[in-house]
Amino acid sequence: MAKINEYPLERFTFGDDDYYDIDYWDGAVYQSAKIKGSTIKAAMSGGGSILAADGQVMPADRSQDLASFKLSLRDGVFTLGTVDADFGSIFQATKDSGNTYATIKTKTNDNAALILDINTADVTGAGNKTAFIQFRDAGVSKYIFGTNTDGVANFSDNSFFISSSAQLTDYIQAIDRDTESFVIGRQVGNPLNDNTKFLINNGNSFDTTELDNVLVLSSRDETKKWLVDKDMVMSHTKAQSLELTSTDRGLLLNRVTTAQMNGIASPTTNEIVYNTDFNGLYRYDGSNWVALSSGYGIIEVVNDGSNGVPVYFSDLQTALETCKTGNNTVTLYSNITINSAITIKQGGAGTGGAYQYESLTIDFNGFKVINDEADGSNAFDVQLNTSTSGNQQISFINGQVIRTSGTGTHYALYMDYASTYGSVTMSNMVWYCENSYSASFRALQNNQPNSSAFDLGGSLFYSKNDTSMVVTSTWVKNFISKTESSTSTDIGVYFNAGKGSDFISLAENGAIALRTKSNVYLSHFRLKSTTGIGLYVGSDSEGSISNFYSESTTGDAVYIYITDGRLNKILSNFEARATTGHALANAGMGQISNATLINDGSNETCDIAGTFDMYNCTIINKGSGECIDNNSGDFRAFNCVLRSVGGICATIASSSVSTDVSYSNCNFVSLYDDASGHCVNITSSTGGVEFANCSFEVVNASANCLYASASRTIKASNNTMIGATTAINANVTIAASTDLGNGNRSY
Repeated sequence: MAKINEYPLERFTFGDDDYYDIDYWDGAVYQSAKIKGSTIKAAMSGGGSILAADGQVMPADRSQDLASFKLSLRDGVFTLGTVDADFGSIFQATKDSGNTYATIKTKTNDNAALILDINTADVTGAGNKTAFIQFRDAGVSKYIFGTNTDGVANFSDNSFFISSSAQLTDYIQAIDRDTESFVIGRQVGNPLNDNTKFLINNGNSFDTTELDNVLVLSSRDETKKWLVDKDMVMSHTKAQSLELTSTDRGLLLNRVTTAQMNGIASPTTNEIVYNTDFNGLYRYDGSNWVALSSGYGIIEVVNDGSNGVPVYFSDLQTALETCKTGNNTVTLYSNITINSAITIKQGGAGTGGAYQYESLTIDFNGFKVINDEADGSNAFDVQLNTSTSGNQQISFINGQVIRTSGTGTHYALYMDYASTYGSVTMSNMVWYCENSYSASFRALQNNQPNSSAFDLGGSLFYSKNDTSMVVTSTWVKNFISKTESSTSTDIGVYFNAGKGSDFISLAENGAIALRTKSNVYLSHFRLKSTTGIGLYVGSDSEGSISNFYSESTTGDAVYIYITDGRLNKILSNFEARATTGHALANAGMGQISNATLINDGSNETCDIAGTFDMYNCTIINKGSGECIDNNSGDFRAFNCVLRSVGGICATIASSSVSTDVSYSNCNFVSLYDDASGHCVNITSSTGGVEFANCSFEVVNASANCLYASASRTIKASNNTMIGATTAINANVTIAASTDLGNGNRSY
């Protein structure tokens, strides 16, 4: 609702016999005068007069001189007063033959006048107009905006009349205060569709140029006007280019995070933004946001032959063929799909052969190389120098190699050649194979002085349905291997001789995380298997495995199967943990030292079924099982701690006359608060059993430190037994020990 002096204007009617107060300014203060309603109504209809502020009566004839009257707005109140002589009549209303228009002007002439016309027959432009706004400069009509009613060809009832030379239906006008102005509009009579033409007006005249759909960018300088239509960008001279001439400023595009970029609703194909997370330009390809360079098959090669000047290729093998000598860097700027192996071999000739380079770096630059052929081809097939004097260096960095749909035995990376010399390094790579091996390294020899392991730079080797990684007679470090195979013989990483350190191997669905064979030296690694074995030590393994952590959920964390020598394999300084399986299972010969073995389930923490030694180990049973179960074979434990929460500490079940079980300087603690919570349960009927310098403790007084279900003679000397009312069960007979002597004590 309109307001006068901040009060709502609730009505605009006057009673004939009512009087109304009129406030006016007498030059010093506000005065009030009463005017009868009938007088006001007569004045409004042209038949009466209004008392002005100076006591005069405003005549009803609107054509009379109004130089001494002023309509002004001051402090929110409309008042009538004397007009400043320098300005003349600021407001003028004229009634002429039933047509009315009002003029608001400055000074005493029509310069810069704004004329608002209602239903005039003809003001300054041709044609009948129902309503229009006219701008006049120095008495000359500059622009007229109006709606036509009749009499002009091609006009519709909603047409606009602009100036005196064109009729437009839809238009946009840009006006500069220094008279630089442009009008663009759709020509009357043309429907608004893809073929609609637009006229361009500069000043008082329209261009003859017709554009389809245009936007005008204008400035005060006429030479810097730009017309932009849907098909081209045109300068003032209609050149088909856009020039940015600043030498101290750049061009800024929309800067968005990845989340903001992905949140753009219905992006247009080839829309471009700057991604602040990736620090790069990204475009929408119609389906996805991709790096601006992606999708064009660009491969850059810089090598000694190009003197540092990049050369570009669309085919990766073709690009690599220029890298057979010297030092080379190949950079990808797109995902690449191949239909056969990328071959880089020192031997052979022709495509893929005779590579004698000193160094070759393949920078995937965040992109992928994909081989999805249904055959047995590898993704990459690499052979280093076969000469002992060779020292080729190849490096793979920052990308992914994906091998899907393959058949038979194949690899994402195949480096399985005997007696090759040089080095392979990686950084930030993923090697994935869907149906076979992700990688195989064989007999890679670093023949440089003080040579060390090949650093694989934290790269991931991942097989979906097979063994992931095979290392043969090679020293590698710093990688992750993973398999999701459901086959119990498949492996995360398989070491057949060689060395490895600083790695992680994972296995799911029944596969083995790590398996060893032959002479292997491994350290500083972590293993995890969900339903399979964490570490499987093979039958002919030698060497040492140390400083590691192995875990299995339902399988064995460590499984040792050695048949050809008790001291062939030494495992030390490690922790093995099982949830429902065994932390350690032994089916052959071996020894461990400085280990922590933990079980949380119902099985034994250690299931010993062969010739085995344990030194300085801590064996913990948190579940309902027991710490150690000696099923068969000679077993010796030195300086070990056996601690059981839900069951007895140790069971001796071996019944072979030729086997001996001995514990020396060991500590047995049964926290199982039950009468059956013994420290040791002897169920074997034959074979030697001996305890020397050990301590036994039970928390339930009805339990025994040493218990046998049937008569059994054992050797025990210099032992301490705590907590049991009857420390040694009546079925247990202590024989004299000639080598250690007796001296058992009970408290």
